[in-house]
Amino acid sequence: DVVGISWIIPPYKRRFDAKALTQTYVTIIDGRKLRELCEINKALGYDLLKRFVSIFLDRLAKFKVVSKDIYTVSERV
Repeated sequence: DVVGISWIIPPYKRRFDAKALTQTYVTIIDGRKLRELCEINKALGYDLLKRFVSIFLDRLAKFKVVSKDIYTVSERV
């Protein structure tokens, strides 16, 4: 799964942390260098943006379901 997608949205600062509960292998990418590469290779930048937008939308949809459950007022009878 993707963790740490703040490299693509200014001001490029981390907003959340993650903690692995089991042994995990990660790939770390320098966000500044990746943005520079995307500026040089617009097709790469566009492809990455499409991929990350789908991740954003999926997480937003999941948050909507969770927040609806949290903030729904139940009526007492």
